[in-house]
Amino acid sequence: MKEDLTHLLICWKNDDRRLGIRKVKIRNSTIMDGEFLILISESLKVVVKNRTKDIEIEKVFQTFNQSGSIEIANGDLYRAEQITNNVSLDFFKLYSDTIQELFLDVDDEFIEIE
Repeated sequence: MKEDLTHLLICWKNDDRRLGIRKVKIRNSTIMDGEFLILISESLKVVVKNRTKDIEIEKVFQTFNQSGSIEIANGDLYRAEQITNNVSLDFFKLYSDTIQELFLDVDDEFIEIE
């Protein structure tokens, strides 16, 4: 895999601002020699008091510009960036919805900040 795509995926995976556990899995494409299928995911076990819920978002994409047989300037980079952003946003929404759901049954009172 080309270095620029590898770098983008590693930076996303190790981002200090991430909420969950991020994984990037790669396998050779069955469609084109020299290309890859990349599975991008973020997951977390959310715990509120004694209630837990496992959440995960996964997306997969096919590269087309790694083997050199098709030259689309930055095509794989652009798609990888869009997909990693989508995973991050979808995961944040799922995380927020899960926190809301788990807190609905919590009896503790909130204290207003003054």
